[in-house]
Amino acid sequence: MKKSTKFISLLLAVLMTVSCFTAFAVISSSAADGEGQKVYFQYPKSPKWGDPNGVKVNKKSGLANVYCYCYSIYGNTTPYKAASWQARSTQCKYEGEVDGYKIFSFDVSVYGHIDDNADYGIIFSTQNGTGYQTTDITMSSECIGDTIVVIEGSRQNASDSKKMDDYAKWQNKDETEYGVKANISSLGELMPGVWPKYQPRAQQLSNALKTYLFNPINVPYFDYSHNMKLCQGLEVTPLEVYNQYMNDNADFLARGTAKINEVASGKEVYQFKAVEAQKKDADGNLEFENGEPVMTMIPAPEYVMEVLGLTEADINPTTAPEPTTVAPTTVAPTTVAPTTVAPTTVAPTTVAPTTVPVTTVPETTDPVVADDVYSLAGSPASVFGGAEWKADNEATDMTKGEDGKYSIVLEAVPELKNIQFKVITNHDWANPSYGDGEGNFVFNTNGVGDVTVTFDPETKEITATGDTVYFETELVVDKMYAVGNGEGTWLNGLAWGDAFESEDNVMTEVIDKVYEITFTDIPAFDNWQIKFAANGNWTSNWGNAKPTTDPETGEEIPAPSPMNETVDAVYDGGNIVVNVEEDGSTVKAQLDLREFDFATKKGAKYTITVTAPEKEKFIYGDVNGDKKINIDDATLIQKAGVDLIALEGAYLQAADVNGDGRISILDATAVQKYVAKYTDGYFKAGEEFEYEPAPV
Repeated sequence: MKKSTKFISLLLAVLMTVSCFTAFAVISSSAADGEGQKVYFQYPKSPKWGDPNGVKVNKKSGLANVYCYCYSIYGNTTPYKAASWQARSTQCKYEGEVDGYKIFSFDVSVYGHIDDNADYGIIFSTQNGTGYQTTDITMSSECIGDTIVVIEGSRQNASDSKKMDDYAKWQNKDETEYGVKANISSLGELMPGVWPKYQPRAQQLSNALKTYLFNPINVPYFDYSHNMKLCQGLEVTPLEVYNQYMNDNADFLARGTAKINEVASGKEVYQFKAVEAQKKDADGNLEFENGEPVMTMIPAPEYVMEVLGLTEADINPTTAPEPTTVAPTTVAPTTVAPTTVAPTTVAPTTVAPTTVPVTTVPETTDPVVADDVYSLAGSPASVFGGAEWKADNEATDMTKGEDGKYSIVLEAVPELKNIQFKVITNHDWANPSYGDGEGNFVFNTNGVGDVTVTFDPETKEITATGDTVYFETELVVDKMYAVGNGEGTWLNGLAWGDAFESEDNVMTEVIDKVYEITFTDIPAFDNWQIKFAANGNWTSNWGNAKPTTDPETGEEIPAPSPMNETVDAVYDGGNIVVNVEEDGSTVKAQLDLREFDFATKKGAKYTITVTAPEKEKFIYGDVNGDKKINIDDATLIQKAGVDLIALEGAYLQAADVNGDGRISILDATAVQKYVAKYTDGYFKAGEEFEYEPAPV
């Protein structure tokens, strides 16, 4: 709102001229001081990423349902705090089109400064279509201002073998220096790519051991034999890995105390040799909860030594005595003249070949069609051939019987609850997989014994039989958790599995089998996500309906997530997307299990209620905010009209009483007429309005 209409016209003309060059400018420029540290993403024209024109862009902010996840790897001196996956704070901003491609930007400095001579990783993803993501890409401060583009090819996700990621690269960087990040996967596999530029190779395995030596699922993949292969691939020695581990964790080890943590897993009990110490936050401050220090653990040095095949002598070699020097005895060599033998030349015998053509009449046979291969992928790893949810694990291949059914005997399965699996077709998650309806097949055992799993490819029926096998006949809920992409006030800032470590997201059982939780002051965002999980794990969880498939294109179509109405909650379903349109909204989530049938896994309902905050009312003519209109307001409007004072936001709008888009003596006169109770000429003075900030 300006006082001069001529000035407004000139300003708009300038803005329109600038906007014509916006897309070109953001791609060609690098980050300057005071402009943040922006990187760019060229949205691909690929069916799995969805129609580029379908990307949701907020008209006010320009933020879209394209996300950037950036994280520190090595060398940064400034604390760098990565957000949770596809959180509101990771949204990218739409910048326009270049050469027919939509371009999005993200300021990676929002979580901390990107330092020179330090390594970072970056991933771009979307919720457009069915949602997709790039592989991890290596980056440093040299990449600021550059654009990531998706290229041909994909590979298995480093942390989830059931997912695939698209290859991508920096548009203006050498792919051998910055590109698809080499990784050590959760299954102990060396995934090829570009290693971070500054990080020591030994730290790759050191960090993996710190993460996975406490996970009974992953421990088998980081034993001595696996680690020797990883050392060879990394071109480091086991001793270098150990020394790196000790150096990286020196502060923790100095504060820690030794303890043993026994965790039962499958057929054996792993004794995790651990060091426990008080936990520090990302800024290095000690953490407390309810006045008590928060304790955490890392693998003990002797445990790391064990899986690297090192001994105490390797770590602290003793000084060997100096060797005794003995003067060598010199013996004159004896020279023997070589004997020369002339070679004998034999003329070759040439035999003319006899050519007899042989004509074979080909036999016509029907092509042999190979049977599909069916195998199991499940949890825990010890029950399913040492691998957790791994589709290409041949150890769980099933055998076809004369009746056409497939079976496998899982030997000596220990006493366990919630053993879960799916039947995989031809070792690939991209092919159909089968469980109990839409969820996993789940069974329990009450002792050690063999379990026979049978699959009928005609009916898709699965059975698990054995003397120790039993099935739960009803759902027992001790606690119900709300889980999702928590950030800030949403889900109390607890992202996904972190919710299981806290009581904050435990839902209240308002009546028998009906659970509720409410979150207040939620920011506007169209991709808050939530699911409901019983008893602090994923065995029994409920979400949205699974995507459907377009019969013409074969593309998956995400199921809608209706707000403010009751819909079916799908057992082991997809994430529920919560669209919050107004900052400061209240979200109430309810899960109703009164009609839930444990046998069929159907009958559950959920309701997500979004309530927008009540907007503050303003009054035309009231520019000092006292909810009254008097001569003081007229005086302030007069001063604003000649730039003696500046009015902002709602009060600038309240001053434009006659609605002509500028502040002048005409508005002050209208207020004076309103105060004097004129019957006309006061325009909108006294009318209420809700203030809408102009788009950013």
